Amino acid sequence: MKKNTEKDVDALCEKVINAIQKKPVFNKESLLEFLKKEKYKEPYEIFIFNLISFAAWQGKQEYIQNLFIHDCFDDVKNYYMNLNKEALPDILASLCLLSQGINDLGFSKVVPFVKDEWLMRAYDDAQTDDNLLIVGETGTGKQAMAETIHIMSERRKLPFEEFNCVAIPEGLLESELFGHEKGAFTGAVRETVGKLESAKSGTVFLDELGKMPQYLQAKILKVMDVKFITPVGSLKRKPIKCRFIGAVQPDDIKNKKILPDLLYRFGAPVYVHMPNLRERMAINPYMVVESSLQKAKKRLKYSGEIKFNDQLILFLQKHNYPGNYRELENILRYGIQRMIKANRIKLLPEDITPLLSQEQKASGDTEKADAFADVDDMPLKDVVNHAEAAALKLKESIVRRKLEQVKAAGGSVFSVLAKECVEAKARQNIYKKIVSLAG
Repeated sequence: MKKNTEKDVDALCEKVINAIQKKPVFNKESLLEFLKKEKYKEPYEIFIFNLISFAAWQGKQEYIQNLFIHDCFDDVKNYYMNLNKEALPDILASLCLLSQGINDLGFSKVVPFVKDEWLMRAYDDAQTDDNLLIVGETGTGKQAMAETIHIMSERRKLPFEEFNCVAIPEGLLESELFGHEKGAFTGAVRETVGKLESAKSGTVFLDELGKMPQYLQAKILKVMDVKFITPVGSLKRKPIKCRFIGAVQPDDIKNKKILPDLLYRFGAPVYVHMPNLRERMAINPYMVVESSLQKAKKRLKYSGEIKFNDQLILFLQKHNYPGNYRELENILRYGIQRMIKANRIKLLPEDITPLLSQEQKASGDTEKADAFADVDDMPLKDVVNHAEAAALKLKESIVRRKLEQVKAAGGSVFSVLAKECVEAKARQNIYKKIVSLAG
């Protein structure tokens, strides 16, 4: 069967966007039906990736910015991440480059997978053969980062061996890593290959490295130097060619749980830093909440619409999240259940209040909430200045909310500013600020 050419795909992308313009409700099922009618011959995940690329570079992103955000794009991510093909690094590199353009276009909500610079960093690290240390709190995605680096590297066709330093009893750690000979210890009824040998020339991921006993850290240090291992109970050395990626929590470095020389073998002081949820919430709270909300919906097998506003974001930002993303997802899942029982489609702070501590609720930042309380009653010219002076993480929402109010009233930016007696030159300056804030 003849494959679709690039020209065919571009033409089909144009058709889909035209169809979306005519049909307000255009979801995953609509797309599958459309592709079947058009006799598209590739997996639909490939088409979605092409559609996002096409829309981003043709300046037509507004037509699909509410589509494929979750149900489709999660499929695309999994499809490409599970591919074991030569083209995969190029595809992921394209996603990285695409994300730059998408962010410039204010289009990042469509692509949660490439929304942050972490994938760009993964791509850069994958092009080297250096050992790496990923530093981040529990639940920040250290293993996902390690797997992504492996998949994007030249070792992608070789094994990725994970070794969790706290999941294995201390007495078995050395055997699991280096392997053992038959009869090496009680219960060793046969020769066993360890993780370092089974990885071949692939990647070994040492998770929770700070919890590894220091005598074993010293042995890993020597292995990284000489590139040989000696199985337990054996006198014979075996060569290894694997790449090491370690993961550690910040406190383990601070408390000197890792041998200094081992840190340097992992590239210290240059680490791969995984931001925690508090950092992400300060930068782009809406993206974080939206992404976690969709995961919570999937766990609940709930397909209904869920809305939320600034008040929920402000409320969620008061919490410290020691459990990071997993904790936020649990909180949102609880809130969704309460929202459903209340027969609503809007998630409110009161839905998640019972899960947050009394201390958090009592010490809520009311000043932050008050900063946005009367935006609807402000003149448009003052809203922009208000947004600039307010917390940066909510500036886009503030201006967009006002623009929605203007649009609902049937006006335009310039007409509203003219009514507010703003001079022509000042109108242009305010308009430029609005574009930079709201896209």
